[in-house]
Amino acid sequence: MSDEKHTSETSDSSIYYVLGGVVLVAAVAGFFLLKPKEKVATPQTTTTPVAAAPVAPGPITKFECGKMYYNPVVGFPKYYVSLEGVDTLTSGNVSCAYTFTVKDKVVATQTAAAPLTEEPSRGGATFRCTTPAVELAKGVSTKVDVKIENANKQIQTCTQTFIFP
Repeated sequence: MSDEKHTSETSDSSIYYVLGGVVLVAAVAGFFLLKPKEKVATPQTTTTPVAAAPVAPGPITKFECGKMYYNPVVGFPKYYVSLEGVDTLTSGNVSCAYTFTVKDKVVATQTAAAPLTEEPSRGGATFRCTTPAVELAKGVSTKVDVKIENANKQIQTCTQTFIFP
């Protein structure tokens, strides 16, 4: 009887050893499977956008308007309005007469003059007329008409609509 008791105790304890080993293996496997993985640096090919080469403006062939833009006066509903243009003449001044219209009603007029700046590579000159600060309504569609005149009495007109912030 004592042999039977000893064998059953040995088989019971071996089951505990086997179960303990399985739990230990499961715990170690769980640790490795659940631990946060470090990101492995993989070589990546990155493409940086290549800026297109600036396109040089073409030759100046006539007296004309270019771009019109404005700059706000900080803290006031006033704006400086500028017009850039080109001329085949290389000296003298360009006069600019601005008319600001809201709903077919003239709300302001200004004049400005600008010297011609020679651009030999383009075969002419450039100019920039800028108004004094003009008080204009914010958030309202405002049409800006500009009549420009050079030393040869050539006249051009330009129009652009702004909604001033």
